Amino acid sequence: TSGLYVPETGVMYTILRRMEHRGLLSSKWEKGTGADRRVYTLTKEGIDVLKRRLEILKERKKIVEELLRFYEEKFGEG
Repeated sequence: TSGLYVPETGVMYTILRRMEHRGLLSSKWEKGTGADRRVYTLTKEGIDVLKRRLEILKERKKIVEELLRFYEEKFGEG
């Protein structure tokens, strides 16, 4: 296996419903050639939350990179 976590379908729909309830997503049913499907779209609030969370991840990435550099300087081979 690739080691990548892939949640079950039911888990994903629960998360999507919770996000929609919080106002982060909106959804609508679309008819197509096959079965109808629900299409989700980020709301403005959802985009704002996504941006804030990505900024937090970027800061955490910097911290991890600094720790790795420190480790390599102090304990790395070379």
